[in-house]
Amino acid sequence: MVTENANASVSLGEAISKYLAILPDEKKNAAQQEINNFIRWYGGREKTLDGLEGSAVGNYAERLARTDASCVQKLDLVKGFLTYAHKQHWCRENLSVSIRIVKKVQSKTASSVKKKGQKKEPAYMTKKAF
Repeated sequence: MVTENANASVSLGEAISKYLAILPDEKKNAAQQEINNFIRWYGGREKTLDGLEGSAVGNYAERLARTDASCVQKLDLVKGFLTYAHKQHWCRENLSVSIRIVKKVQSKTASSVKKKGQKKEPAYMTKKAF
């Protein structure tokens, strides 16, 4: 059994290398790119996993969800890495549960829904308003 002190010194760079080594080739490139984006956002490969907190992981997920339409796939890759890190006892808690993806629901108001065969009514305007 490995002690917690030995695991606390695993850097993010080391953890990524070990994680990517177990991935199949078809997933490796996409995972490497997105996990590296996450690590750069967090502060670099030299930081250790014991300093990573769930709130920071959650903030990353929220930021990515606001700016990227394909965030679900990207966050799944980061989630896989964080789950692996937890199973290897490199971090105290399972940080992958901090990634919550809130899907945007587009609400359609009654006026914006157009039924089949229904024509749009013209907008009338006075000469003064025109």
